[in-house]
Amino acid sequence: MKINYLKFLYIAIIIILFIIISYLTFKLSLIFYTQSIIHTEYFILLILFFLVTPFFIIFFNNINFIILVISTVGALYFCEIYIFIKKEDILYLQNQVSGNDVFLELKKKNPNKNISKWIGASFVYQNQDFNSDFLPLGSISNSQVVWCNEQGYWVTFNSDRFGFNNIFYDDSKKYDFLIIGDSFAEGACLEQNQNLQSNLSLKGLNGVSLGKGGNSSLLNYANFKEYHDFFKPKYVLWMHYENDIGGIVQEMRSKILRKYLNEDNFKQNLVSRQNEIDEYLKSFFKKKNNSLHDIVNEDQNIIYTISKILKFFNTREAIKTNLYTIDNYNYELFKLIMEKARDTANTNNSQLIFFYAPAYEEIYKVKRYGNMELERKKILKILDNLNIKYFDLTDEIFVDRNINYYPNLPDKDYAFHYNSNTYKLISDFIYSKIVK
Repeated sequence: MKINYLKFLYIAIIIILFIIISYLTFKLSLIFYTQSIIHTEYFILLILFFLVTPFFIIFFNNINFIILVISTVGALYFCEIYIFIKKEDILYLQNQVSGNDVFLELKKKNPNKNISKWIGASFVYQNQDFNSDFLPLGSISNSQVVWCNEQGYWVTFNSDRFGFNNIFYDDSKKYDFLIIGDSFAEGACLEQNQNLQSNLSLKGLNGVSLGKGGNSSLLNYANFKEYHDFFKPKYVLWMHYENDIGGIVQEMRSKILRKYLNEDNFKQNLVSRQNEIDEYLKSFFKKKNNSLHDIVNEDQNIIYTISKILKFFNTREAIKTNLYTIDNYNYELFKLIMEKARDTANTNNSQLIFFYAPAYEEIYKVKRYGNMELERKKILKILDNLNIKYFDLTDEIFVDRNINYYPNLPDKDYAFHYNSNTYKLISDFIYSKIVK
């Protein structure tokens, strides 16, 4: 009996193609996660695969079909490798020394000093039990924190008593402002005296920032509820970056974060639990076997790198970046969050002012800026309906596309945050609006 090896190859390619499509669609469903882990798109794509496959079987002979499949898969891997090489070239220029190397060197030079790695609540809640009864919102207090590198060197900052990035504040005076937001409110990858909080403080105002990288709007609201009563500021400056709304549903997976939204009087009383927070975060790093260091080592491991390429990791990330849209449920939650934040501020004699900070795509009109503009208009309409005062920094600050608002890196895809001059412009604008 003559064995038809071509037929076996033909069947094997169909099976492999099915596995690849199944894996890609499943991973995309995770990327576009909203309320369920597996989207209907996953099943739709699989059905299309089964409908299209017979077409090729009928209208192409085995050889042509094999050539078609090999060419298609080869083209996909060519794109994946191109994106990977481009990304690695930029990241090499940006991070020739890892954050873990900086951390270990500082520990070696200062064995008795409190030195820690940066961590945000978003990293913690995604790596603990979603039903956990405790979630720190700040970082380790009174520590030199190894942070990030977008300027060509690694930046550190000295955390305050609650683990946030603040200097130049005075408890003996009334607080003029409280900044709420994500990494842009925190002043990511800048020297500590270049962020919004320090710029406003150097102008004579007294205030602090609760900004923390990775926060979406629900985590921002949790910070606001926990610490507002302690500072009792005149103004609550809510700094909203373009992607803050997209992660709200993800944050709703956390039982504690849901409580902040659903129970008006819920708080963890974190102001009085900083020692517990410090010990928890130190233990958290240890239990995770120094997770951030593991990630760095993984990225340097050739087997791990090859596995990422085989799984189209970079292609999936590119698809996520260019096709990601926000569903209506996020907007509904955002509206509820801002309504509660407004009412809480008013009850405590604070004025809530919302500032919209645009992304690179919105400023320079590239990639998916059209979708971003539609999203921004929806957000501002919600604020109008809630009668919340706001300023759209897209029109107030970022009006000249010839100005570079970002660090001077070879590719702006890897410069996520504004440069120090941009923060100075924003600080000047905010100051002009709250100082009469």
